[in-house]
Amino acid sequence: MVILRDSIYPSPQDSYKFCAYHSSPSPHYLAIHSQPSLSPHHLLPPQKQSPETPDDMCSVDEEITKVEEVTTHDSGLCSAAMVNVAQKLLAEAIGTFFVVFAGCGSVVVNKMYGSVTFPGICITWGLIVMVMVYSVGHISGAHFNPAVTTTFTILKQFPLKQLPLYMVAQLVGAILASGAVYLLFDPKAEHFYGTTPVGSAVQSFVLEIIISFLLMFVISAWPQTPEL
Repeated sequence: MVILRDSIYPSPQDSYKFCAYHSSPSPHYLAIHSQPSLSPHHLLPPQKQSPETPDDMCSVDEEITKVEEVTTHDSGLCSAAMVNVAQKLLAEAIGTFFVVFAGCGSVVVNKMYGSVTFPGICITWGLIVMVMVYSVGHISGAHFNPAVTTTFTILKQFPLKQLPLYMVAQLVGAILASGAVYLLFDPKAEHFYGTTPVGSAVQSFVLEIIISFLLMFVISAWPQTPEL
């Protein structure tokens, strides 16, 4: 290997001897030696940059954290928390709307035309609740009922400050669904699609407690078992 460095030749005679010994210098040597201004450092391979020290990496992480904090900083109505709550309320309103619309609509159609039957009404209610739970349950929890939201709040599984917002969203969805059913079918008084007690007040009260307990017993198992 030929070392190209001017200081290796102390005198012109030594340089002549070196060239005489190498009577046929390589073209690579001539091309490089013909450029006296070329620094020998250009012939060395580029040095690898030293890896970052832990202190440098920590400083970079701190800068990234600062940028993320500035990006995610609350900015009034456009904050991430407000957007998240708005999504939940919208999901509750939409879910409640379709539950009431499909369930009560099946009752109206059955009373007006008699083509749905009582088992058909039950299946309609069950299917629409299942569909909406799978559709928006991952967003709002799929309460669709102020009683469910109130129970979760009492059990400290739901934030108290969101309780009135959920109840308003559910009431708005139910009212809009009832209005849509009324406008579409124009039911008469005999086609009332609500429920009226047929027994005594005590019987109705006890039945409501038992049925509500069964409803909440089933629903309360869902937050602890997300795989359901």
